[in-house]
Amino acid sequence: MSGPAGSAILLAILGLLVFSAGATAGPPTGLRPLAKTHLPLGDIVSDGGRLLYVAEHTGQIDSGEPSGGPLRPFVTLPRAGEEVRCVPAPRDHGFAAGLYCHTAANDIYRVTSAGRIVRFASLPERRTSDGALAFDTSGRFGFVLLAATGRSDDRHGGAVFAISPRGKVSKIGSYPGPGGAENLAIAPPGFGSAGGDLLLTTDTPRIEGRLLAIDPRGRVSTIAIVRGDGLNSLAVLPATAWSGRHPGVAIADTRSRIAWLIPAAILNPYLGDVLAATELRGGIYVVEPTARGYRTVRLNLDSTQTQYNLEGATVVP
Repeated sequence: MSGPAGSAILLAILGLLVFSAGATAGPPTGLRPLAKTHLPLGDIVSDGGRLLYVAEHTGQIDSGEPSGGPLRPFVTLPRAGEEVRCVPAPRDHGFAAGLYCHTAANDIYRVTSAGRIVRFASLPERRTSDGALAFDTSGRFGFVLLAATGRSDDRHGGAVFAISPRGKVSKIGSYPGPGGAENLAIAPPGFGSAGGDLLLTTDTPRIEGRLLAIDPRGRVSTIAIVRGDGLNSLAVLPATAWSGRHPGVAIADTRSRIAWLIPAAILNPYLGDVLAATELRGGIYVVEPTARGYRTVRLNLDSTQTQYNLEGATVVP
């Protein structure tokens, strides 16, 4: 068709194409690879200026930029079983600077910035653990280092310990099974009745996962339950706007050896809440406080895989 009518139709088609292109160019809608590694990833840690990638079984730790990119060998922990979790020391409260790592044999090592490895403490537990570890940033536990024993195939749960800056270990309490501790985090102040408590994800493979809260007296409460898969990854979302060039939450995947990133654009509606992910199916959940307790929201993310083995997580930067 020619003439004014044809021109109008052509302009309408072009306008529709432009509108369609703009509509699909919005914020990211799913997981994207942050870094592809050669490591069987069990954890990923942000220490402010870099990301540290922690391998299961081998204990190797590589370092890289927050944007991903090439990794560099940093240090290798003593081999002590399967899973390892690491957390950077806070700048105050008496702990020597460095990276603190909880191995499957329940030894906790401090790694200095120069790569020197020092045994810091040992937990009184003979059974292997999945290395759950967190520093108390709320002060409710006295700004100690917190560690939990237990593993996913344990029917009896595990125990939670406080560790002083000098490495003295004292028991806070126990949590029930089935399943064992995978990751720890301190609940943010505004997280309902559990604000400032220790949060713990448990994994009963292919059956259920729980998010538990433990207070300084060792009292345990159930915050959330997810059916069909165990909960593993755990991260507290920042309370204020994100910063950095590539903000979001990074999650280690043992199966693909990829560190996945959930971009901040997806998580902005949930600032100050808690994110947890299931291990094998890759379900991403946000738990938020309500007037009557807590609500669990599953994020509808596009994913490139049908199987995962999601482990430790960290906020980037």
